[in-house]
Amino acid sequence: MSARTRRPTARPRQGGRGVFILEGDFVFTVGDEEIPAGPGSYIYLPPKVRHGFRVESEVGRVYNMLTPAGFEQNIITKGQPAPPGLDAPTGNERRAAMEAIAYLQAPSPLGRPCLGA
Repeated sequence: MSARTRRPTARPRQGGRGVFILEGDFVFTVGDEEIPAGPGSYIYLPPKVRHGFRVESEVGRVYNMLTPAGFEQNIITKGQPAPPGLDAPTGNERRAAMEAIAYLQAPSPLGRPCLGA
């Protein structure tokens, strides 16, 4: 995403959504709350809660996780390829993102954190 990209508040979805920030500075709107998030942060967007975001830096990259399955068809049919030079994370960057996601998605008697670094 480029500088100052903004996604207006979306209609609540039936499933949850996790966003792991790989690069850049974001501000997420979750319900009525604004949450700043930078590299290494994880935002959980609960089901049926309005949400949106804006990019505050020159470039922003995220790793999205959506549940339940099926939403990816919307991305496949309406998405556009990334511009040359903007690649998905690989190697250690990908491994670190996946480890953080696995840790934050682990079941907890207290529930999942909304934001973690």
